[in-house]
Formats: sequence, C-alpha cells, structure tokens
Amino acid sequence: MGGIATGAVSDISKLVFADMNGDGRDDYLIWDEDGGLTGFLNQPTNREGVPLFVNQGPAKTIADGIKKKPSTIRLADMDGDGKDDYVYIGDHGALSVWYNRGTTDDSMAIDGLRFADMDGDGVDDYVWLDPKTGAPTVYLNSGVNDGDSLGWAWKPINGGKPIASGAAPASQVVFGDISGDGLDDYLDLDPKTGLLKAYLNLGGESEWKFQPIGTIASGLGPGKRVRIADIDGDGRDDYIFLKDNGGTTIYRNIYGPDNDGDKYAPMPDADASGINQSPEEIDFIDMNGDGKADYVWTSRLDGSVKVWYNDYPKKPTWQEAGEIAGGVGTSGSNIRYAKLQKTGRYDYVTVDPKTGAIGAWLNGCGDPDTSKKKHRITIARYLVTVWVIAEKPVDKDWSSDTCFKTGKDGDTRGTPVLKTTADDKFPAALRSGDTMEKLYGHTCFYEGSTERVGKLVCDGVSGIRCYEDENFVKTQKCRFGSYTYALYCEW
Repeated sequence: MGGIATGAVSDISKLVFADMNGDGRDDYLIWDEDGGLTGFLNQPTNREGVPLFVNQGPAKTIADGIKKKPSTIRLADMDGDGKDDYVYIGDHGALSVWYNRGTTDDSMAIDGLRFADMDGDGVDDYVWLDPKTGAPTVYLNSGVNDGDSLGWAWKPINGGKPIASGAAPASQVVFGDISGDGLDDYLDLDPKTGLLKAYLNLGGESEWKFQPIGTIASGLGPGKRVRIADIDGDGRDDYIFLKDNGGTTIYRNIYGPDNDGDKYAPMPDADASGINQSPEEIDFIDMNGDGKADYVWTSRLDGSVKVWYNDYPKKPTWQEAGEIAGGVGTSGSNIRYAKLQKTGRYDYVTVDPKTGAIGAWLNGCGDPDTSKKKHRITIARYLVTVWVIAEKPVDKDWSSDTCFKTGKDGDTRGTPVLKTTADDKFPAALRSGDTMEKLYGHTCFYEGSTERVGKLVCDGVSGIRCYEDENFVKTQKCRFGSYTYALYCEW
C-alpha cells in the first residue's frame, strides 16, 4: 500500500492514535511534555486505506495537558460515546478521567447524502441532510436529459432549501417506505440501541409534510448494524439487524392503517446465516427488480460487489450469484446504490466524499419482467366521489372495453364513496373491510394520493405493482353507467 502520511514528529514516543471525534477512524495525535495534545483528524478519500490527515492547529489544540508525562496517560473511550477520553493513571493504578466533550466540523458531503424516493414516482431522488439538524434538501430525479451539462437532470424542491426542519443529526437518519405507499419515509435510528422512530412522508406540492408516528421498533443493537429494506416484497420495508458474521435477525413490517400495535413481527424463515464479512460492508438492495431486497456485499478495499439473490419464501432463501461488479477504482465506502431509472433495479453509484458529486453505472441485470400476470385489480371512477374496485377472474382475460360484472358472482370488490373532487386523478386510500372487500382472498390496503399512483399491500403477497391504467381517463360506457379508468395493480 505504501506510505499514507509523511510524518509530523521525529520522536515516535510522542505519537499516539485515537478516535477523537467518534467517526470510527483513529486520528494522528502528538503529545507534548505536559501531556498536551494536538494532531491531525483522519478523513476518508477515494482510496481505501489511504486517508487524508487534516491539521488541527498548534500544540495543545486538542488538550492543554495536566503537567504529567505522556507515559502516564492513556486515551480510551470510558463512557461508550465512541470518542476516546483522556485518562491519567496515578499511583497504584488510580484513574482520573477527563471526558471528551469536544466537537468538530469534520463532516463531509458524503456523510449527509441519501438516495430516496421522495415523491413516489418509482425512482430515487438526491437528498442531502444537514449534519447537525438532519434537515433534508431534496433534488428530484428527472432522469436522462440531453440538455443538462451532465446528461441527467435533478430538480430542486423548495428552491434548493430544506423541505423540513429535521428530527435528528444526519448520522441517525435513514429512509425507507414504512407505510407501503411508495414514498420513502424519514426515519430516526438510535445509534446505540437501534430504536426506530418514523415520520411518514405525506408528499406535497408547494409544502412537503411529514407525520410523526413515534417509535415503531425498540431496537436490537447498535444502529450501524441495522438495515431497512423490503425482504418479503410486499412493498413495506422490513427491519434487519446484522450479526458480527453478517448473519441476520429480520423482523417483517406489518404496518397498516388499522394497526395500533406492534409494527414488526419476527421473520426467522428469511434469516441469512452470514458470509463472515464485516456488517459495515453489507447492504440489502434489490438488484434484479423483483421487489425483494438482495444480500449485497461491497468490498471496502476495491468496491467490488457480490450478491446473494433473495428467493423468499422459497428455500434456500439466499441464492449465491457471485461477483457482479469488479469495482471502478474507488473505495467501497464511497459506493452507494440508488434506483435511478424505472426498472425497479438499483444502480451502482460512486460518490466523491468531499463534494457529493456522483457517477453511476446503470444496472443491466436482465430485462424487466414482462411475464403475463394472473392477478389484476382495476380501480375506476364511477361518479365524482364513487369509485369501483374490480377483480379479474384468474382464468380469464379482460379486453380494453370490459364492463365489470356486478352482483354476487361479479367482478366488483367494492364501490367506495370517497371525498374526491373532479380534479382528483386517483383515490388516496382504500382498505379491506371498510371501502374494499378482500382481493383474491387476501386482506389488503391501498395507499397513495389523489395526484399519483400508490401501492397495494396484501397480506402474504409479494411483487404487487400498480400502474396508471392503459386507458387512463378513458370512459367506458356500460349498461348501468360509465366508468373512467384510473389505475390497475397486478401480480
């Protein structure tokens, strides 16, 4: 690997390595004769194992010293906050401790970068979080654009200003779809316990709104071991805790509009045994676009990628696929994954840690699934406030001019009356037992908005996809009235 620092002291006995700012990287520190400290903070670069050491100033910048020899002083994390404290060892081993309460502005652009689908259009947007407040600034993904200097367009929301005040430091914020409505929600993940608080993303036009729903998971351990991803393919992101060897403890997301109890339930039949690699290098990402997150190991050394495809509920759940990317010359810690196109597959994204600039390698993992689906639900408008939910018989096809059959043996599974206006394009919410009957025998709910297609979530069903109907706004005249098509869901 070669040298990584030129050196700043001739007497090696004055050199010590310790984590001063709690970022998990040991810093280069120098003692003086009084036990004072100065040194260089360890910052990552594009090359794994080759850090940038940032000078913190003259002698005693970090600690003034206590008029004791450095040989009697140790640097160690005594209170578990991740930052090493200053400890004097007296006669007979007595300890005196000065706790590290210092702060540094050592955040890098990559630390605040997230990719999340903020507007529910099926592609991930560029989100930057304020390091201290977690306030999100969002640039919507507008896709390929030949008129843009970089060939890809990102549209700022709210004039490039934060769309919300933030609820936690950026280091604690992750995104995931908790409610199954297609919008990624703002999540506060406790770094010590893994406790999870949720703020549901309600979207917005001129003003973005988030609804706090409190704690949704009590946690299983350190937040850095937690991943939020959809394992069973039902459209709701599950809670995954990684063990030392990369094995998992998975809890299924059972959130629903009528669920006032636990939001997660044990899912041991999906657990992975582990690959004996660091949990920090493991993510759960949908690489093949089937709606279920796969087990992905990204090597920190060179950014190469190995995948185990998720075949849940079949056994074995995790099918080894080997290496799918060999790395592109940057550290794996600078690699992120994002759905940049509407394929359902996540793409490989490199990030400049200092500037947040990104480059992308689009995922060409096979063609999108075009197989014929057996199950199809159509939702159409009957009157301004009356909607029709219809279920296609499994053994039949519907033509574009189908009139739904009513009655006991008919196709309709509900005619909900909603508070919609003539300008509303879609229903915002539907649920079994209220505005909708069971669909193909499953209890379901639909979450979306009047301006966009949402998601249909059915117990025990994976891979449901909802789309604007091919005959959107087309009117179909039938015996008992006319329908205007809105959307359909299939699997």
